[in-house]
Amino acid sequence: ADSNVKDTVYIPEGVYTSETIILQPNVTLYLASGSIIKASNNGKSFKRISGVYNRRSFINCYKANGAKIKGRGIIEWLLP
Repeated sequence: ADSNVKDTVYIPEGVYTSETIILQPNVTLYLASGSIIKASNNGKSFKRISGVYNRRSFINCYKANGAKIKGRGIIEWLLP
């Protein structure tokens, strides 16, 4: 995303399974009421981000100045 543009990614009501979510600068991830984002059950599917400690992550905001997560939805990451 352009550093001068403020974008919103809108997640509507529903249940979604995701691998790594990489937040970008000045982008808002908005979870509507009734939305649930669940982490994939396959932990190996999460990306390692260059320049970040050697760990996999579900949500990554490395170098994402101005990024936000808002709304009434749920982020669910259950470890086995």
